[in-house]
Amino acid sequence: AFAVGYDEIYFLKSAIESKGSAKPGKIIEGLKGVSGFKGVLGEYFMDPETRRSKKPVTIISVKNGEFVFEDQFYPSFVPDI
Repeated sequence: AFAVGYDEIYFLKSAIESKGSAKPGKIIEGLKGVSGFKGVLGEYFMDPETRRSKKPVTIISVKNGEFVFEDQFYPSFVPDI
């Protein structure tokens, strides 16, 4: 859970830095241009048309009390909110 928040904050930070401003309109402009952001959980992209991020889903399991990486992929379908 912490890695998601970490990635999202730094994703936002990159958008703010790209426009040199934390004003809402500038943040929106900056988010449209974020591409290939490398976060803790994978690489993120922003669709400039929908302004929705494309980010990987990571599947883990717990075996013998240890977290085990199972898979990581980009979903082929994400429902509208």
